[in-house]
Amino acid sequence: KTTVNDAMLGLDSEEKAVYIAIKAEMLSYQRVANMMNTTRRNIQTILERAERKIKRNIERGSQYELNL
Repeated sequence: KTTVNDAMLGLDSEEKAVYIAIKAEMLSYQRVANMMNTTRRNIQTILERAERKIKRNIERGSQYELNL
């Protein structure tokens, strides 16, 4: 099975921080942007990139499991 840690492999520290802040800690985009001294739009872009990587890792994990 693909674990959360497996799914987050390949995310850089900024992507992990943004993903956790928004998805796990449920902070607003604007609050995260303020904390990271950047724009709301940049946070949205970083989150989208992180979500794409996570989705790809989950799909790869599922493919791997099917090949066992």
